[in-house]
Amino acid sequence: MQFFYKGSKKHNNTIDFFSGCAVFIGFAAFIFFLTLLDDLEDLADHAFEIIMFVIIAVVTIAAVFTKKAKLHSSRLEIKDNSLRVKKDLMVLMSKVQLDVYKQNATFIRYHLYDMEGKIAIFSAFEDDLLRYFEANYSERTQVFQVQKTSGRESVSYVYAGPRLLSYNLSTGKYAISDNKQLTLSKVPEFYSYDGKYKAGQKFQ
Repeated sequence: MQFFYKGSKKHNNTIDFFSGCAVFIGFAAFIFFLTLLDDLEDLADHAFEIIMFVIIAVVTIAAVFTKKAKLHSSRLEIKDNSLRVKKDLMVLMSKVQLDVYKQNATFIRYHLYDMEGKIAIFSAFEDDLLRYFEANYSERTQVFQVQKTSGRESVSYVYAGPRLLSYNLSTGKYAISDNKQLTLSKVPEFYSYDGKYKAGQKFQ
């Protein structure tokens, strides 16, 4: 069975580019600032500015070089009891887990992942991939009742009783905690979000 990505193709792929530009501009500005100093004694008069620059530089550089998964926006295939991502990656279905989050009987989102951290799919939409997995791999499906959701920038949090799911749409990293104990934290090789996967139909 093939599932074709129908979600948005406009992801935040420019974030790394602008972060890199910010680092370059910041260092250039710092060098220019140093050229304005008459001697090293002037550094003491600008200690606050220097400290702030160092903090901003460290945070920006850390964001640029943070480990990130490859964002996948193409076809998936379930065949021979395995999930295939293009030709690059194959995961046995026996190692794949589907977590469905609902509030009462209303669907909120789902998280499809494997225990080895190779793939992760996050979606706030019910799609054919979700329905196929629920119908054919019910033993690998869990349903959680959501108390609340929250988020900031590209990071989302889903609270479901003692369970907490957090995931980052910029890096693909996700973490699952139960009773405030971290049980799983991965940066997968591939990830996608809000794919609106359609079964057996070519992308239009």
